[in-house]
Amino acid sequence: MKKRLIQTCQGSITVYFSIIFLSVIIFLGAIWALGRSVLIRTDIRRDIDAAAFSVLAEYDRSWVREYGLYILPKESLEQEIRFYLNENCRHAWGKYEVNDLNITEIRSLQSLPVLQQQILSFMKIRGVLSFVEEAMDLLLQVQEKDRQMTEEIDWQDTEQMQWIQNIYAQMVTNLEGIRPDGYQNPFSINSLLRADPAYEEVKAAIEKEKPSAEDIAILEKAYYACDQTAVICRETVQLSDELEQEIKKLKNADEMPVTSIELNTYRSCWEKNVRLCEEASQAIQAWLKESEQDHQEAIEKVHRLCEYEWSIHLPYEYREQTESRDFTGILSYLKGYTEDISRFAPNRELDLGMVKEESSQEGEIGAIELDSSFKELFLITEYAMGTFQNLREVLDKEKGKLSLNLRGEEKENRYLSNEVEYLVVGKANEYQNVEGSRQRLIWLRVVLNMAYLLANTEKRLEIEAIANTVGGILLPGIGNGIAFGVLLTAWSYGEAIADYRTLLQGGRIPIWKSETSWQTSLSNIVSMDFSEEAAEKGSGLSYEHYMRLLLYMVGQETLLMRIQNLLYLNHQKRSMEEYVTGFSFEGGIHDTGKERRFSGTYQYEIYE
Repeated sequence: MKKRLIQTCQGSITVYFSIIFLSVIIFLGAIWALGRSVLIRTDIRRDIDAAAFSVLAEYDRSWVREYGLYILPKESLEQEIRFYLNENCRHAWGKYEVNDLNITEIRSLQSLPVLQQQILSFMKIRGVLSFVEEAMDLLLQVQEKDRQMTEEIDWQDTEQMQWIQNIYAQMVTNLEGIRPDGYQNPFSINSLLRADPAYEEVKAAIEKEKPSAEDIAILEKAYYACDQTAVICRETVQLSDELEQEIKKLKNADEMPVTSIELNTYRSCWEKNVRLCEEASQAIQAWLKESEQDHQEAIEKVHRLCEYEWSIHLPYEYREQTESRDFTGILSYLKGYTEDISRFAPNRELDLGMVKEESSQEGEIGAIELDSSFKELFLITEYAMGTFQNLREVLDKEKGKLSLNLRGEEKENRYLSNEVEYLVVGKANEYQNVEGSRQRLIWLRVVLNMAYLLANTEKRLEIEAIANTVGGILLPGIGNGIAFGVLLTAWSYGEAIADYRTLLQGGRIPIWKSETSWQTSLSNIVSMDFSEEAAEKGSGLSYEHYMRLLLYMVGQETLLMRIQNLLYLNHQKRSMEEYVTGFSFEGGIHDTGKERRFSGTYQYEIYE
């Protein structure tokens, strides 16, 4: 029995160790199978990544040199990915085949957020200039000063107020007969038949059956006076229409001495005057020429002149002028004074092809929102200035100087010569872009020059002294103010023109002027004797710095769209959709009888 028990125990141990050995074999087999599967998946994942990165490595090097942007052609994307996958499909464990491949979610420069991301990535490494903080402070100061100046003085209404002054003065002359030189007009609305001849004399003469030679002379004067006064009334009706339209354009018309309601009333009276004068003049003239004419009809039409309205009086001031000042001529002269830039910016419409239209939305493209912080806008502005060509660089090229971009490469192969000016204005005409940029720059300087003139006591008193010499018919309480505003605008604008010329010739103009940096005199502006010589280079901001300020005012979305347009034009008008910056793809691979699905997303992020 003992022997049998020993044999039973030995059998159980054998079975036990057999089960353990089998379990170990099964476990090792599972580990091997799992390891092989992981190895296959890892190899496939590595091949997919290698294929995608190999494709991304084939970026267009000319775009990197010219713009710092990484792109690759869209049309060869799928075949390139397939090529690199097939090149790596052989492994120690076997070979796989790519069954299907689907490219999805292609990212291109057509998308503004994608373009923004590429530019910002580039600028964070290569484009940040040493004066970033200083320039940001200057931009904020200019923005704040612009707001303050708008509140202190509405210089945009100055020329319009001068035109209103001229219309109003002519209306007063037509009513009262007082000319700006102080002499009296022989006929006016309020002098009809009041003196020579008087209405009573005309009435008595026309009622006589047999008028004397003296009565006929009175009637001849009367019909001529009526005829001329009708012309003046008709002209005054037109002036009142024009004055009403101009007053409506004013932002603040409270200080005008006449309202639109009053003008409508006056207009009706003057229109009636025209009818009465024409009827009386024609009746008297016909009766004098034809003795058979109905005498009673002539009497009735002359009697209707008692309805004539001569009680309208516009308030005005009259002042003898000590010196003649053609303020409208001064403004017109300065407005027409331009630089000869047609050789560098032809005045012709360009065929820009299918350039993307600018959106009216702010900061949002589709469902993707732009990062529109000031820092991003500033970096994109710096990118635009460093990458694209401006008028100053075009002028320098004429002198043999090189124009380099942020990577130290020469700016070449440009569809537009003045690219930065296009970014500022956005017209399909190079002259309009340069002229538009010039006007924006000049008016920026006008605001800053006004601030200096108002703060400088000596120059402000000089303006006031000349404004006080204005004579003639003035709007009460407004005339001198208009003259002061015209002179302030004219001097600021004349100085701004001199500033622009200095900048264009490579000089510098400070944001805040001083006595030494001020270039013009009021006497030369008033006499329209404008110097064509530019000042010395001086200190302050250059033309490029001021263009940065103008680009900052464009807005980030519009600026990015115009950058897209320039890229489109500079590269033979190829759509931005053709320039891929990222993509996703998915598909299936067959290996050793098993289907394996895969997917991946890849894009240029090499700057990070």
